[in-house]
Amino acid sequence: MKKYLLILILIFLYSSCYNDKKGNEKAFYYWKTNYNFSENDQKMMQKLSVDKLYLRFFDVRIDKASGKAIPVGRLRVKEGAIYPKNYVPCVFITNDVIKKLSEDKLETLAVNITKEIDFIAKNIASATRPNDTINTNYYTELQIDCDWSVSSKKKYFFFIKKIRNIVSNKKISVTLRLWQLKNKKLAGIPPADRAMLMCYSTGNPRNYLIDNSLANYEEIKKYVKGQTYPLQLDVALPIYSWAILFRNRGFKKIVRNFTFKDAESDTSLFKHLRKNRYFVKKDTVLFDYFLRYGDELRLESFDKTEMQKLIKLLKREKLKLNNSVVSFFSWDSIYIKNHGYEEINKYYSDFINR
Repeated sequence: MKKYLLILILIFLYSSCYNDKKGNEKAFYYWKTNYNFSENDQKMMQKLSVDKLYLRFFDVRIDKASGKAIPVGRLRVKEGAIYPKNYVPCVFITNDVIKKLSEDKLETLAVNITKEIDFIAKNIASATRPNDTINTNYYTELQIDCDWSVSSKKKYFFFIKKIRNIVSNKKISVTLRLWQLKNKKLAGIPPADRAMLMCYSTGNPRNYLIDNSLANYEEIKKYVKGQTYPLQLDVALPIYSWAILFRNRGFKKIVRNFTFKDAESDTSLFKHLRKNRYFVKKDTVLFDYFLRYGDELRLESFDKTEMQKLIKLLKREKLKLNNSVVSFFSWDSIYIKNHGYEEINKYYSDFINR
């Protein structure tokens, strides 16, 4: 009898672990205006066993001339392009929009945003290859990305409620900054179904004195340690990289897709100063950016060691991430190749194998 009881317990424990693993989804953010998802991208997606993409549909910003909230940088749908069967439309809204619009105008904005999302989703469906099958509902979840503030939370939550009322058959998710996790009483809890915790953007890229504005494990730890959250949490982790261009120690611009390999490969152009800082030795053009003699580049990334430490931290905290979406920001062949398929798959498995 004891033997059979032990077998039943082992089966139950195995089933529980298996269900936890199955509960986690693998995802990526696709944050580009021009949709260029190719067959090569599809192969990369298969190699990584990615379950879904979070597609940036458009931004909403205040137009300086009219003072109105307008859509900016709509996703350009291409006929014949390869689109994922499982995707989440994402709309980025500046906090300025929420602060400046009245509740009446926010209600109108909610209507307009959902119409625009449906319009783009239908275009995606019609542009999809004939042999592909698309869910007749086009999508089952939409995500609103906004760094709301203490002063704007009331109106932002009103706006989210209006979105939910309009698309009552969809799940609504929101992005959650680290400060909003730690300061729940001040930031409030948005009336959404789930929240995506963004484990990056830990510093101001304009600040010359810091080493890494993109992501810093020790900084993330300060916000995450000991925290809980009442909504179902998903997690977004950084695999992107960039360089910050400074001129006379003043912020000039962000140079994307520039890597340590690029900097080290041309010693006639770049001089390594320290750690992740490089001195520009002569005037040149780099990725359509004009660099001058004396400029400095601060190369920023989140390395494998820090990623592994962050995953361990998130796993041991009380954030209840068993049924979470584990997503990386953002989809780009350069970022993926820099980390490597094997390493990204290991990140996924380390997170899921709890």
